[in-house]
Amino acid sequence: MVHYKARPTSRRELANIAHKLRRLLCVEQDLYFPIIEFIELVLPKIDKEFDLEIVESSELPPNTYALTYPDDKIIKIRSDVYYGACANQGRARFTIAHELCHYLLHDEENISFARSKSDIPKYMDPEWQANTFAAELLAPGYLIKGMNVEDITKNCSISYQCAHIQENTYR
Repeated sequence: MVHYKARPTSRRELANIAHKLRRLLCVEQDLYFPIIEFIELVLPKIDKEFDLEIVESSELPPNTYALTYPDDKIIKIRSDVYYGACANQGRARFTIAHELCHYLLHDEENISFARSKSDIPKYMDPEWQANTFAAELLAPGYLIKGMNVEDITKNCSISYQCAHIQENTYR
């Protein structure tokens, strides 16, 4: 199995990046983050080279929901995931936010092969970073503090699993 490591990035740094994106869209106090609108309307204005491709599952490796190629400026999203996100399905929205992190943070300058067989610290794991960023973008701690999992799930349009993790983090 190929392992990658990213530039060390803490939860706080990832939350700050997510907050800046929310501020950019003037939704920093809204529980719901419009991820589809962001990747369709805002990201192409920020990065003129950005390309979003909605693809059939046969165009991606098996069991892959989406792939990001930051150096090529492309995010490919499986069509059922894309349409699920359009329908506010939490898991699909999370997947797209996860890929957005890879796009923003994991170009070849900030990611490398992990040559060691030992575990990579989570703050250097690109998958942990993408998951953490997605959770912070869709359900930021400063907005959900004191809410229960059901309220977070409903108000932020995220999965129960994501809401549970965020609720535990900010309890």
